[in-house]
Amino acid sequence: MPVPHGPKPPPMFVQNKDRWTELRKRCAEKKIQFSQARNSVQGLKLQAKTVADFKNLQNLLVSCSFKFHTYSLKEEREIRVVLRGVPKEIPVDEVKEDLLAQNLPVQSVRRILNRSREPLDLVLVSGTAEANDKATKAAFFKIRSVCSLSGVKAEQPRKRALPGQCHNCQSYGHSSRHCFHSARCVKCLGDHGTAQCTRNKDTDGPPACVLCKQKGHTANYLGCPRAPKRPPPPEKAVPRRAPARPVSSTFSYARAAAGPRNAPPAAKNIPTPADDLSQLVSIITVIDTGELAILAKKIPYRREPDGKTNLPN
Repeated sequence: MPVPHGPKPPPMFVQNKDRWTELRKRCAEKKIQFSQARNSVQGLKLQAKTVADFKNLQNLLVSCSFKFHTYSLKEEREIRVVLRGVPKEIPVDEVKEDLLAQNLPVQSVRRILNRSREPLDLVLVSGTAEANDKATKAAFFKIRSVCSLSGVKAEQPRKRALPGQCHNCQSYGHSSRHCFHSARCVKCLGDHGTAQCTRNKDTDGPPACVLCKQKGHTANYLGCPRAPKRPPPPEKAVPRRAPARPVSSTFSYARAAAGPRNAPPAAKNIPTPADDLSQLVSIITVIDTGELAILAKKIPYRREPDGKTNLPN
């Protein structure tokens, strides 16, 4: 019977490509197995087979001072819930105390701000990683009251449209929690962390970006050429339509709404007595009366004893 596979661990991206031979030998000694290892833009992408291989590989990379980044395991990801309807006038510390009193493993509570940096009636609640199970998740999404105020609604946090930026190396696509690259400053080109920067904005001139190496903006500036850009919205398909016919000034809306009409059958030209009489009169008017008298004399006839005149047979 085959052993069921566990959850797939996240990949690791190692920056030290020149140390691949060393890393491969050390993994063979530690019996760390990969399902995939290939070159990528972010570095050597290593996909461990199991969660145990992932943890052993991470410990090996840290102990040997490799520069790499990775992501959280599924069971280590913290619970995050947005609570809608929590008044902005209530401090987040009181909200956290109330949630802890409801036996919820809360790690932090943060007030959500709008683009103008003004507080909203929304808080982001993060649970502890140890309580990342189905029952605890269900309990977080069943929150209906905070600080004795009902009408609170728990929602899933919205996904970011752009990838997040690491506060350690200033690169995009991963967080500082699982970043083991060299620290870089967000304000200058120095090889130090942002907290260790001694730059003075009043005397040292404009900032410099460690990503594009240009002066005039910091590394977290969204207008930087190296910053990710929002994808363009998809174009809506325009339905094809037949070209409209020209509108006639004599064609009314009532005729258009009535639809097509069948033409009436053509009337048959049936002659009437009045038509025959008018045709006879027109013939008579053409013949001269003098010619009629001459014609009558030429026609032979005889008179009968009863006074009637008959034409010869």
